[in-house]
Amino acid sequence: MDAQFISEIDSFRKMSNSWDTFKKSVKTDADKQALYAGYLTFLDAVIDGVKNRLNSKKYNKDTVVQNIIKDNFKNKAEYKEFLRMNLYCIQDYCEGQKGVVKVEYIDRYEHIIYTLLAEIEWYFCRYDELINETNYLSGFGSRNNLHVSELYILCKNIQYIETVPKIQDLYFRDIRPTSIFLVRQILEESGKSLIGYSKILDKKNVPIKKFSQVAWDFLKSKSSSSWRLQSPFQLATIYGINCWANQFIHTTIFAPIFVQSYIIQYIAPIINPDKTKVVGDKGALRSDFAQYLSNLHKSDLTILWDDGEKTMVEYKKTCLLKRLINWLKAIWIN
Repeated sequence: MDAQFISEIDSFRKMSNSWDTFKKSVKTDADKQALYAGYLTFLDAVIDGVKNRLNSKKYNKDTVVQNIIKDNFKNKAEYKEFLRMNLYCIQDYCEGQKGVVKVEYIDRYEHIIYTLLAEIEWYFCRYDELINETNYLSGFGSRNNLHVSELYILCKNIQYIETVPKIQDLYFRDIRPTSIFLVRQILEESGKSLIGYSKILDKKNVPIKKFSQVAWDFLKSKSSSSWRLQSPFQLATIYGINCWANQFIHTTIFAPIFVQSYIIQYIAPIINPDKTKVVGDKGALRSDFAQYLSNLHKSDLTILWDDGEKTMVEYKKTCLLKRLINWLKAIWIN
């Protein structure tokens, strides 16, 4: 198995090296066709490598996502499942690439090959080590964080993207993780939209901290007979993705491109109002949300609803104090 495995990784490297060498001499359409064929051969080889390890199994999307966003593991079995689901994402990504790659733009795929090669080598080796209880030499995978200088260059590249002569000159490794930030915004905005509010203000009319994130906290923790969330995904998965995306915002640590791609596909139904919506008594939903905030925050709040209405949320202790004052007033008057 050792020789077979090393040979497999070496074949990936040779494909990558030959692709890079040939890319520099591309001049005709026939050259592009050959480069395109080489890329498809590389993808097919990776897909076969994953299928051999996973026995061509298919997995539930929630199971996949809940495992690939983990960053710590209780035991060897959890770590093995993490590796297995990442391999499955690699297969899914490569199969997707075969459907979207265009021969006329084949020279743009250089970064994908190098990035995939680094990640594939790492995940294949780590998985085979667990299965065969043998150590394999491999690289460390691709670096998974952005430095301040890289973030600044990324800002400039996006802001002045029209000035870039060729799209392949952009460093896609640094640009792609911005999709993680957008995933977070998609989830938070959709959570607000599902409940139907735009802002939550404190007593100084300033938006409270995490006023958009609280939507999913509420939906995850609250159940009601008057209303329900109708959705094709598990709430625990969406909640996990939101935490995963939030981690990137604060650490710049990002997942491989095939993980990013899988999660983007997973959340697609969230923007479809026919697939993801709250059904039932909207008044009860608003009342429950206001009560949830009242229990959560130690201050008076104002909920601004999408239809222009407002709901004043009084802190419970304030309510009790007012009741006590009113009771004392009633006794005094009587």
